Amino acid sequence: MYSPVFRNRWIALAFVLFMAMGAAQLVGDENDAGVISQAAEQLIDQRADFARQADELSADTADVEAEFAEDDDLIAAEAPVTDEPDSFSGFDPVPDMAEPSRPDRGISPDEMAGSEIVIVDGEIQIVN
Repeated sequence: MYSPVFRNRWIALAFVLFMAMGAAQLVGDENDAGVISQAAEQLIDQRADFARQADELSADTADVEAEFAEDDDLIAAEAPVTDEPDSFSGFDPVPDMAEPSRPDRGISPDEMAGSEIVIVDGEIQIVN
């Protein structure tokens, strides 16, 4: 992939300089923080903001005392529980499938015991 780039030394030199500049932008130097350092600082700032907001929200709700209902009260307030299943109504997604057709040839299973079934051109033939 890089073979055409490195056939000409000037193009190869430009490629190496371009890669070095990209790495310097990512890492940075002592005067300027790189992209990676800036991203890390933003993450630290966001984490501190999130922790501060969480503390504010939890401080607001810490004074509230929750009252929970007893199970008996909940059961009495609801409709009586029945053992009957719900009556389901609506669209039935199961397709209607017809029973497979079996031609009635008037042959009993005893008569079929020694016979062979041959299918020729979609026709079922019973050979004794």
